[in-house]
This record gives sequence, C-alpha cells and structure tokens, in this order.
Amino acid sequence: MLAAAGCKPAVAALLVNRAGWVTDLLEYSASWPEHVPVAEGLAVREAFRFALKECRVAFVELDEKSLLELAASTLDSSPPAIAERLKKPGATVGKPWRKEQKLACLSAWVALKTQRDGPA
Repeated sequence: MLAAAGCKPAVAALLVNRAGWVTDLLEYSASWPEHVPVAEGLAVREAFRFALKECRVAFVELDEKSLLELAASTLDSSPPAIAERLKKPGATVGKPWRKEQKLACLSAWVALKTQRDGPA
C-alpha cells in the first residue's frame, strides 16, 4: 500500500519494556498462564521484528520507561516542551489520543531523528 502511493518507510520504532528476561516465549507462556497479555505482547513485538527484517526496514528498539529522557536528549528539548508538542497531533487526528498513541508518535520522532543524525 505504501509503495503504491509512492512512499517507502524510512525507519520504524519498536517500544520495548524491561521484559527482556523472557527468552523463551513458549516456556514462559506454559509456566505463567496467568500472564497471557504479557506473552501476547511479546509475541506481537517479535512478529513485528521479523516482518521489519524481512521487509528490510531499518528499526530501532526504544525503552518505554526512558523514552522521554532519550527524546529530550535526542531532540534537544525539555520533557515538558515535548509533552506539550505531543498534545498537538491529537487535535488533528481526533480522539482518542491516549498515552499509547503519544508514545508511538514520540518513538517514531526519535527514531527518525536518530536515523538522520546518528545516535545522540
């Protein structure tokens, strides 16, 4: 669909959390059946990694917990200024413009800036 519109992805961003200790998804799921949402989220993220690699789309993985600090450094801005800027797209895209959408927008912004300028 992007190619048909004459567009090509520049870079993708995957938000990750500190669940990196889960190294075997099947074993984790069998051992902790009450944590199904965690296992599902990890499986979806792994599917995205695979798809991005297969499509040869560059991507970065950004820690959700430290994203705002990284963004402040990468974008040479303060966390309050970034938070204020993240409110604006919600006015044009409409509601809901929740935390998840703001984090996705910020991670894309950081990924694009990092790709263009190199790591901070």
